[in-house]
Amino acid sequence: MERITVKARALPDDHSCWDGIDAKGSYRYTISRQTADGGFCFYASAERGVAEPNAVDTHAALTILRLLGRPVVQTLRCVEWLGAQQNPDGSFSTLVIGFSVLVAFRLLGENPPRDPRAYLRKEGERLWPTAPRQTTAGWLLDSCRCIALWRQYGMRLSGGTRQAITATLTGLRHKDGGYGSSGSNLIETAAALAVGGALRLKADPGQLAYTRACEGAPYGFNLTPAAVTTSLEALNAGLKVLAAFGAMPRYPDLVRNYVAGCQTAQGGFGRALGAIARLDDTRRALEILAALRGAPGRRAVEDKVTAPSDDQSDSPRQ
Repeated sequence: MERITVKARALPDDHSCWDGIDAKGSYRYTISRQTADGGFCFYASAERGVAEPNAVDTHAALTILRLLGRPVVQTLRCVEWLGAQQNPDGSFSTLVIGFSVLVAFRLLGENPPRDPRAYLRKEGERLWPTAPRQTTAGWLLDSCRCIALWRQYGMRLSGGTRQAITATLTGLRHKDGGYGSSGSNLIETAAALAVGGALRLKADPGQLAYTRACEGAPYGFNLTPAAVTTSLEALNAGLKVLAAFGAMPRYPDLVRNYVAGCQTAQGGFGRALGAIARLDDTRRALEILAALRGAPGRRAVEDKVTAPSDDQSDSPRQ
């Protein structure tokens, strides 16, 4: 397998999206969560002797450092720790772990010790059987991860598999234009858009309409049109759907203010207002700030329905 080089795309410190954000604090929080083994853990503490690195936090930390334009500390140890998470046959304990580890390797410009493509084929067979079956919760997010990895390793979907995925997506679409295994929501709608984009399916205007219906006070985006609750994951999902259609958020100031309110005294971000800081949510916060770069002030924007972006980046479009 060829070595993959990834260029850092740092967020500019002088941009208005950073108003009220402690970027240096986010950096200090992130590097303080790296353990002696090289991996990261959001609750790691040298003072208390707590060090339990995991794949999700390590992937999140590497993405944070990339967004901040900062180098990875103890890179060699991090690569070694990531390699130890892969089984001798090239598989991983779970798809979430496999996704996190393999994307982390890509961010570091390194390859895993063993070829994961046989494992990824088995995961594809598990998720996308040609015989119809009832879809379980989590199918959209897992499919998003698996397809992203197939593309990362140059693997092609067969015609039958593509048809099976397309049929399942159709079954997860609701009358309001949103997607979800048990009712539509913004997070799964974004995942469905990412899966459809990877298959180069025609853009579904209902996804944009549903996302617009989720926009509004007091946070910029709500999880569903009828909800008055949100999270960084929901905000991130909403911005990704809009970006895929070439649309701008109507309430960028509300989104930024919510993100700023989620930053804790430690420098990291919690998933919602008042929540404890976690690396994965800090990643989402910085991805949101990156998406807000160049967003106009508060005003309505005319939507133009275009084909969704074909770029499946580091998180399922997680």
